[in-house]
Amino acid sequence: MYASTVTPGFSKAILKFLPSLGITLPDALRRQVAACPAGERLPLSLQDQLWQTITDLASCDGVGLRIGRQLQIDQFDMLGFLLLSSVNLAGAVDNLLRFSDLVGEGGRFARFHSQEGWHLVYRPHFEAARAPRLEAIFASVMQGAAVVAGGPVIPKRVVFEHRPQAPLALYREVFGETQICFSQTGNALVFSDEDWLCSRRDIQPELQAQLIRLAQQQMKRLAPASFLDQISHLLTQQPSLTRAQTAALCNLSERHLNRKLADFGVSFRTLSEQIKKQQALQMLNQKGSTQANLALHFGYADDSAFAKAFKRWTGMGIRDYRASGCDSE
Repeated sequence: MYASTVTPGFSKAILKFLPSLGITLPDALRRQVAACPAGERLPLSLQDQLWQTITDLASCDGVGLRIGRQLQIDQFDMLGFLLLSSVNLAGAVDNLLRFSDLVGEGGRFARFHSQEGWHLVYRPHFEAARAPRLEAIFASVMQGAAVVAGGPVIPKRVVFEHRPQAPLALYREVFGETQICFSQTGNALVFSDEDWLCSRRDIQPELQAQLIRLAQQQMKRLAPASFLDQISHLLTQQPSLTRAQTAALCNLSERHLNRKLADFGVSFRTLSEQIKKQQALQMLNQKGSTQANLALHFGYADDSAFAKAFKRWTGMGIRDYRASGCDSE
């Protein structure tokens, strides 16, 4: 099965900021991250370990915000250069949606427009250190937005799914004097139409076209080798996808999707349930993981539906499974 990865540049940049926060990583973990050669990528599981360790060792509030606001746009490798070549936020988000996997495959950005403005939504696929990582991502997006816009940008609203991780003053330092909402159903930055389209920079279209070609080449190298790997990767990133949604993302009919998977001796349902089971068993080990969160993550209608699926996978209820000690093995 395809293993999700992240660019080492992002992780190595984080390492540089930790001493200023009074955080000293275990030598083995620090060496493992720092030793990744240029041109290779780190497994997302190592990024999970890095962030969980940072969160456990942090003595300050808002460690994600503090790290994210120090990240510079050029530390995102090829994606960073693409964003720098964007004429406005609208163009930058176009590139972000197309090429964010070049930085990391731990989540997905999406956008939509409402009367309020443009919503940039992030849907994480990770659970380890979820809140600080989300805040680091949004803080780094704000750093990039200021560069693209040629000056400070204040979103109309900031939305987080989690409770506050720091005093409100720190959020104001990062996002400005704006409405910040916690304990919501998702994570989003909302920008005004004016800021979304504002252009204060002269950009060479030829340069951006060349960078897009290079980014497309890098994306091809990230692509899983076989069709089964592609579908496994897609379901690993978005385990809540239905067969119809997966087929649509692949520009296939459901029948054609079934036939192509049958060539590998597997059905969509079997593959989807296998991936959900694997992720569920891993996530049960993570701090703050609840049955409600897991049900939402895997696309079940409610806690009860997820509990029934879990019992089908393991032969035990979630409480019995945890009590048996299986989740700590």
